[in-house]
This record gives sequence, structure tokens and C-alpha cells, in this order.
Amino acid sequence: EGINLSQRFQTAYLSGASGYILVADGTRKETFEEAIRVKEYVESVLGDVPFLLAINKVDLSATWEVTTDDTKILSEKGWPIIRTSAKEGVAVEEAFSNLASRMLDI
Repeated sequence: EGINLSQRFQTAYLSGASGYILVADGTRKETFEEAIRVKEYVESVLGDVPFLLAINKVDLSATWEVTTDDTKILSEKGWPIIRTSAKEGVAVEEAFSNLASRMLDI
């Protein structure tokens, strides 16, 4: 927690990006909160480019720490959110297709 985002992300890694997917682990709320901080940092570097928040581990939704209220707040701010499961392949392709569509709409 003592390391700021600019120390973890080299600006060069973001250079030229036309969009991005943030991934949070639904069973670990701290990853959701970190995704919010990362989005703010990336936006300060890239400006307003298309993005999507994928909340992963929908296969373990009974143990999620990320609540509907948490996601509702971001949805109301215009954040595109999709629930995924990398393990089971749920909505992973949909997340990439959704982002690609957003990038083409610019």
C-alpha cells in the first residue's frame, strides 16, 4: 500500500493504448478498490479512452465481497461492468468484444 500507482505502472506501458480492461476479483474487495484507483491513474495518463471493468470469479459469486451496491455506484457513473469467470470461460469473449465495440465507436 505504500507504493503509489506511478511506481507500479510505467507510463511507457500505457503509451498508445486505445482502450483497456480492468479486472477485479469479486471475492476480494480490495482488488475492486484498486481497480478504481488504477482507472483514475490510467485516465490521468491516457485521458478518456474506452475501458471496461471485469469482475472475475462469477463462479464463486456466493463468496463475493464486491456487492451489487458497489457496482451500482460505478454503473451510475457510466462504468461498463461485466461479470466474468476466467476459470469457466463465462463472458470473457463478451468482455473483449464489448471493449472492441467501444473502441470502434470513438
